[in-house]
Amino acid sequence: MRRNLNEWKTIRDDQLKSGLSITQYCKKNNIAITSFSSALKRMRKKEINIIRLKSEEVISNSLYLYLNDKKVVINYDNLNQLEMILGVIKNV
Repeated sequence: MRRNLNEWKTIRDDQLKSGLSITQYCKKNNIAITSFSSALKRMRKKEINIIRLKSEEVISNSLYLYLNDKKVVINYDNLNQLEMILGVIKNV
């Protein structure tokens, strides 16, 4: 059965919550370790494509992000706000 990335994200979240290693989790849930690893690589690649920060575009209290190849501008007042915004983005 081929799973989509949302299904793999749910599986990954469940694996992390379980406290089991990937190998243990896969064995317990009859998931091929190679499939799990491939899905993780695809998820990481997608994450990189979803949020590409271009340092040269961080100017005058505006942060430019690329979300699915669309430019998004986030304005902030101070560095604390910027750190908070980046923390939220990192945890999404």
